[in-house]
Amino acid sequence: MWSAGVLREMEGDVPSWMMEHPILRPKLRGASGVVDLVDSTANVLIAAEALRALGDTPFDESMALTGGSDKELFTRMQRGGRRFAWADDARVTELVPASRITTKWLLMRGYRIGMTDTITALTHSTPFKVATAEVPRIVGGFVIGSLGALTFDPGKRVERLGKLYRAAGKIAALTGNHYEEYRKVHGA
Repeated sequence: MWSAGVLREMEGDVPSWMMEHPILRPKLRGASGVVDLVDSTANVLIAAEALRALGDTPFDESMALTGGSDKELFTRMQRGGRRFAWADDARVTELVPASRITTKWLLMRGYRIGMTDTITALTHSTPFKVATAEVPRIVGGFVIGSLGALTFDPGKRVERLGKLYRAAGKIAALTGNHYEEYRKVHGA
């Protein structure tokens, strides 16, 4: 499977600090070649045979509203011996609607990513092993996130608080709570 770069085109005026947020920056790696895993269906080329091998429903339909089914699919493919590559020069442009260019959305996206990454891990391991592996990340997220309030730089503050939200999302998944990010349609 090949994955490639995604450039972002923002709808409306966007503060410069927000353009530097990791979630809104262009998704580029700076080099092409074999990679361990891709985590998004944004600009991917997948062999039809690889999808057929996973049955009639390769995407986990229980994640339709939470998101993260693409990462879960690719994790399953990786565990099944599939290989991945990145083509940095095969780029597409994604329109990011104004409703996704807010502090609240960025923070909740971090929460959702933490939650769905943990759901994916739980799908492929035991709750004890996942919880044990995630504890250092959760603690680190809360520490760094708490420090986020101590800066006047809005970009650093939101990025640091995002780590706290991501840690909270991991806890939510470990306790069986799910946030359905895709219940709301953006840009419609």
